Parts: sequence; structure tokens; C-alpha cells
Amino acid sequence: MVATPALSTGSAGPAVAMDDAGDFVVAWAGSTSAGVIGGLYGAIPGTGATVRSVLFRRVTAAGRADPLPTVVERVVLPDRYDRAGEVANDVQPAVAMEPDGDFAIAYRSGEAPQALVARRYSALGRPLGDALPVSPFGRSIGLALTATGQMTVTWDGQSPQTPADGIDVFARVFGADDAPLTAALRVNATVAGEQSAPSLAVDASGDFTVTWTTIIPSGSPGLFMPDVLARRYRGH
Repeated sequence: MVATPALSTGSAGPAVAMDDAGDFVVAWAGSTSAGVIGGLYGAIPGTGATVRSVLFRRVTAAGRADPLPTVVERVVLPDRYDRAGEVANDVQPAVAMEPDGDFAIAYRSGEAPQALVARRYSALGRPLGDALPVSPFGRSIGLALTATGQMTVTWDGQSPQTPADGIDVFARVFGADDAPLTAALRVNATVAGEQSAPSLAVDASGDFTVTWTTIIPSGSPGLFMPDVLARRYRGH
């Protein structure tokens, strides 16, 4: 089977999570034909903006999938470029699942400057409340849930409060009731070079580990030294 139905176009950035029964959910950025599910993928003529939809589809352990994807949010993003010269308008969701099948999806919303939000769903695919604000900035999202519903989100980005630091890696923890248990934690100790592409894992007690790539100038013009770092945190 495929998570994206035949009528979908332009799908990208998939993420997947599985529960203890073998049921799983796939989330991605994409669209369907106009008016079918309410999303478009591509430029809006005359505006310079791009429309992306965050979608998911549940699949049982026996391979039975939802008839159609569910739209989490239809995101309208202005075309703008990051410092690598790439269009910075991807929503690229992350997904995590509890053992009982409840799950959460984190993604870049359409709020300037591309705010990072998360939204919880029941095992039946029904929303459990509104989207939860995580950070006013963010990209390269990682997400993890414990069995009790504690949620940890990690991301990279340039903080408006410390723009001179460049790209850093951050993490934030929320309780099962979505109450924030921490502020945004800067994971990397050094601000030299660029810190990016975090990944996240959490254990049953809520302790978690973040890994990321660090790229530091080597001292020779045009040469950089990439490395992979990790940092552990106690749960809350």
C-alpha cells in the first residue's frame, strides 16, 4: 500500500510512527487535487506564496488504511530563501506515537516567521485540542512521546533573541496536558559554526537524548569540519 492516494501530487517529507499493536501513522507535506481534501501544493498565482498541507494517514497492523488522508493544517507560506539559497517554505512534519495509538504531529505552521507547532490526535485520528505553540521559529523537527503522553520536541533554527549565534539546536518538553515543563533549551554548548539536523529519542521515564550535526570552520579558508554530537537530559 502507499500512504499517499493516487489523487495526491507533490508529496514529500514523510515521517512514520508505530504503536505497540503494530498500527502506524504516516505524516507528510503535500496536497491533493484542489477541493478534494482542501489542499494545494505549489505557488499561488500573483502572490509569490506557496501552499503546503500537512497530512496524515493511519494504517492498521493488518494493512487497512484510512480511505483518505486527514489534513492537519493547510499552510500558506511566502516564498523566502534561507542562507543556503533554498526556498525556506517546507513544513516537513514529525510524528510520534504512544503505545496505545494516540499520536502527535509537529510541523512548521504558516505563522511568521514560520512558527513551530504540535497537535495531538487520538488513536482514532480525532484531534485532541488545538495546535500547541512550541517555538516562534524552527525547522528540522524531531518529536517523541512517552507512554504517559509527555512530549519532547527538538528543532534547529536561528533565535530572534540571539541572531549572532547563527543556527542552534533547541529542545522543549511538554506534559501530557500540553503544559510546558521547560522553556526552549539550547542543546548545543558552542555557538561556533552551525548546529543543525537534530534527532531525538526518549525512554519510558521521559529522559531523552538529542543528537545533531555541528559544522565548524577548520581554520583553512572554505574548509569545514562536520561532526555528530549528542546530549542527554533528565526527564520531568
